[in-house]
Amino acid sequence: MRLGRFGWIVVSGVIWLIIGGFLLSMGLYLLILQPSLQSREHAMVLFCLGLVLGFIKGYFILSKTAQKAVKRISLIPEPISILQVYPPIYLGLVIGMMLLGMGLRWLEITSSIRGVIDVAVGFALMSTSRVYFQSAYILKQ
Repeated sequence: MRLGRFGWIVVSGVIWLIIGGFLLSMGLYLLILQPSLQSREHAMVLFCLGLVLGFIKGYFILSKTAQKAVKRISLIPEPISILQVYPPIYLGLVIGMMLLGMGLRWLEITSSIRGVIDVAVGFALMSTSRVYFQSAYILKQ
């Protein structure tokens, strides 16, 4: 698959948005619908904690990662293939993170802690996807 810079920046943003939305909804499910929490208020406090942690992670860490990715995509001559945008080392990192996420299921971690982690990472990915979309908008201008 070969796209231009604009296309790959948008595709990267959409991927972060979709994965973030999935993790955020999974975290909400674990916090709200699981019977392990004593009250809905407790679940909402944990959900808000996950949002705050996700904002911090997105603002201070993932936004820099997204900016570097956009810069790297901007320097690749067009047309750009998928392996130029996502080299094997990057794909290995993504697979490693997925395995770590699956490992949280196998460990004896409570659903409330897993829920907070999923909400935090999901919100961080979703909020940081704006870096890709803003960069694509600027590139299109």
